[in-house]
Amino acid sequence: VTFGFDPHADINASDMRYFFDGNGMASAGLSFKLNYNQASIPFRLASALGKHQIYSALAAAAVGLHFEMNLVEISEALEKMEFPKQRMRLWRGSKDSWVIDDTYNASPLSTQAALETLYEFGNKVVGQKGKGRKIAVLGDMRELGMFTEKAHRLIGNLAGEKTEYLFTVGPAAKFIADSAFNQLPKENIRTFDSSDEAGEWLKDFIQEGDIVLVKGSRAMEMEKIVEVLT
Repeated sequence: VTFGFDPHADINASDMRYFFDGNGMASAGLSFKLNYNQASIPFRLASALGKHQIYSALAAAAVGLHFEMNLVEISEALEKMEFPKQRMRLWRGSKDSWVIDDTYNASPLSTQAALETLYEFGNKVVGQKGKGRKIAVLGDMRELGMFTEKAHRLIGNLAGEKTEYLFTVGPAAKFIADSAFNQLPKENIRTFDSSDEAGEWLKDFIQEGDIVLVKGSRAMEMEKIVEVLT
């Protein structure tokens, strides 16, 4: 049984978008259509933002269909599922903000995907609320060897395009900040030596409607920032 975003897959997803519930946006996440045997059912994954999480849902749907569950049952069950912490998990933050917790680990590709999500989700939220800022808090990406500086500078260039404010944690992440100076005003960039220092500063900086991505390698303990902001 094949699954994915390819329309030729036995079970495929289309029309991926973000959803928000209620005027206060009490919950949010990803929505998409699941297509199977000429049937199409809307699916919603609450508190999930990563496209890869849709692949997980499609795999689960394939197993459910094998055991003769119908698509409505599968959709209702998956909507109640809680995704793991620290993996593109969406939380309500202090001062009516949003925090994207992707602190489990970081590589150049996963950080690129997270920044793209921050940009797309942030534009949706700001468009609906009429307020808020797209903020990235990025820690060192470890174990890159000779590619450390180059990889961090590439992420810095992307962060400069996708965010409004950039805060970095750790010595290697300073290359991210340095490269982002090409696109962002200097006053919108700040570097920190530790996650504790960054968290203490950010809790006063955050404003209503802000969307904050927090990401870094495990050794950077970026989850401490999420704990402060939520």
